Amino acid sequence: PTSGTQSQSQWIIETPAATIRLSTAEIALLQGFPADWTWTGNKTQQARMIGNACPPALTEAIAAVNRPAARKAAA
Repeated sequence: PTSGTQSQSQWIIETPAATIRLSTAEIALLQGFPADWTWTGNKTQQARMIGNACPPALTEAIAAVNRPAARKAAA
């Protein structure tokens, strides 16, 4: 079994074989952000932003569902 925890600005994956620390870029990729996405702030602030963010694909799906209702309301 594996487990994942967030420790300050680092995400850690613990397996029986190894402890792996993910970089901010790796965390962002797992959340669905493009590899060239630019993050501001220090590593702790970046990790917090990524952790608090709504993944881009989820945002697009929510917008697609709500778009027809928004257009109808605006008409």
